[in-house]
Amino acid sequence: MNGSKTYKFLWWSYGSNATRSTFYFFKTLFEDFYNYSENHCDRPSHDMNIPDNFSSDCIIACNVRNPYTQIVSHFNDLKEFDNSLVFSEWLIGCDRVDIFRDPVRWAVAGREPDIFIHMESLEEDLLNLPFVKEWISKNESSDEIVEVGLDTHIRKNLYLGENPYDKYIGGFQSINGMYTQELADKVVSLATGEEYFKQLGYDIDTWH
Repeated sequence: MNGSKTYKFLWWSYGSNATRSTFYFFKTLFEDFYNYSENHCDRPSHDMNIPDNFSSDCIIACNVRNPYTQIVSHFNDLKEFDNSLVFSEWLIGCDRVDIFRDPVRWAVAGREPDIFIHMESLEEDLLNLPFVKEWISKNESSDEIVEVGLDTHIRKNLYLGENPYDKYIGGFQSINGMYTQELADKVVSLATGEEYFKQLGYDIDTWH
C-alpha cells in the first residue's frame, strides 16, 4: 500500500499494469508519497490494505489493465522459466490465476477502489485524478514538474522489452492471433465473470 497523507490518497496495484511507472510518477509529484507496507519510498508495494494511521476518508485509486492482455503478460513471465509452455494449453488448464484476485484483496482490505487507473489511458487517467489536480492547483511550478514526470515515467515505457516473449503494438502488449472464443471465455471465467470486466471498465469482446 502506497500513498500520501497530505493529499489523502492510497494507491493500489498488484502488478503488470504500469505499477512502477505510476509509482515513480507519483513520487515526482508528492513529497510524502510512501510505501507503507515496507516503510520506505524506494519502490512500490503490491499490498492492498489501509494503514491504521491513515485517514478513513482517503481516496483509493487502483491500477488496472485489460484482462486479456494482462493474462498474456502473466503467461509470458511464466514462459521465461519454462519455454515449453503453450498459451492455449496453459490457459485451458488453469483453474485460478492470482492476477484476477483483486476483488478478494479488496474484500480483505474492507474497501473497493474509488477510482481505476487504466494502463491503456494512463496519462489521461493520471491527470484526471482529483488529488493530482489538487496538487497542480497548489504548486506554482506544477506544469514543469508534471511534464518531467510524464516524460520520464509515463510517455516513455522504461520497462518495454524486459521479457523477450512480449510483443508490442504502439507500446502496448499485442495479443493478435492468440485468442479464440473458447480462450476468451476462459479468461472471463477466470476473472469471475463479465461483471469484473464491467467494474474495471473493459468490454469482454476486446480480445479480437
